[in-house]
Amino acid sequence: MRILHLERRNLHNQRRIRTALPQCPRCDIYEWNGTTFTTSGIYTYEYTNEAGCPSVDTLHLIVNHPETSEFTIETSDSCYEWNEQIYCNSGDYEQTLTSSTGCDSVVTLHLTTSVGVEGHDWESHVYLAPNPTKQITRIVGLNEQPELVEILDLRGRLVKRTQSTELDVSTLSTGVYFVKIHTTHGIINRKLIKQ
Repeated sequence: MRILHLERRNLHNQRRIRTALPQCPRCDIYEWNGTTFTTSGIYTYEYTNEAGCPSVDTLHLIVNHPETSEFTIETSDSCYEWNEQIYCNSGDYEQTLTSSTGCDSVVTLHLTTSVGVEGHDWESHVYLAPNPTKQITRIVGLNEQPELVEILDLRGRLVKRTQSTELDVSTLSTGVYFVKIHTTHGIINRKLIKQ
């Protein structure tokens, strides 16, 4: 919300005072002298001042509203990074940002990931167990030795790399990680919770 200024006028001596008002923390409404405003405009408030003279305050108000937008990404990569967040599954994701006017800007990502062979049926039976874990987790249901296994933190930074189906995560901090399992058929992504 942006308020240009407030004019205060004493009707007795026609004195005008212009005052710049501070930004309002909410973007879609503004309250002034017991009235709630949701649209831009010029508003007046008539009253009797302390000296008993009739007075008028005029509010010049511009109301900014939250913004929304969306975009679609179709990628053959296993994961997609957006504003330091890593998304490894197809779906709709929202982030709330701050617009140039200082209001919330809600952006929706429509993500489709398509890694490996068509249908992805070969990967549906692959999982990590135990999960969550404090020390060791294993890749279960994989019919071949992985070419590479990578563990990424939530920011997408590589924290561990191996070729084993047994993953020792005892030295990792508590949190959520992504496990990228590289096979001859493609890449399988799984979420891992470290306790």
